Amino acid sequence: GRGAPAEVIRIAIPDLAVSFDDTDNLEHLVPDLIVKDLRDSGRFSVLPWSTLAKTGTTSTAAFAPPQFDVWRQAGAQALLTGRIGPSGERLKFEFYLWDIESGKQLAGRQYIAPADDWRKIGHAMSGDIYERLTGRTRDFGTDKN
Repeated sequence: GRGAPAEVIRIAIPDLAVSFDDTDNLEHLVPDLIVKDLRDSGRFSVLPWSTLAKTGTTSTAAFAPPQFDVWRQAGAQALLTGRIGPSGERLKFEFYLWDIESGKQLAGRQYIAPADDWRKIGHAMSGDIYERLTGRTRDFGTDKN
C-alpha cells in the first residue's frame, strides 16, 4: 500500500462578491459547483453553510483581505474568495485561494468569459484548487450528467 491515506483538506468557499445584476445567481452557483467538485474528489471537506454563517462571512467581501483568525477558529485550512464583475459584453471572474495558517495568497486567477461559460470556469477553478492544495492534477471539466 501507499501508507497513510492522504489528509482531507478543510476549505471554506463563501459566495462570490458581484458588481452587476446577477439575475442568474452566479454568485452562488459558481462556488456551489466548486464545492461539489471538491467534495466529490474525496480530498476535501468543505465547511458547511452553518459554519460560514457563524463566522459572519457567507459571502466574499469585495476587496478586503480575509480575516484569517476568524477562519482559523472556524477550522478552515484554506479559503476561496472571489468576485464577478462586468467586462464589456462579458463577465470577469476573479478567484483568490488563501492558506489560512500562513495568511498567504496561494493563487489568483482571472477569467473573462460569457456568463454562459460559468460551469467551465467553475470546473477550471476546481482543478486549480485541487492542484495547488494536493500537488496533483485533476480534470473536473467533464459535465457528463
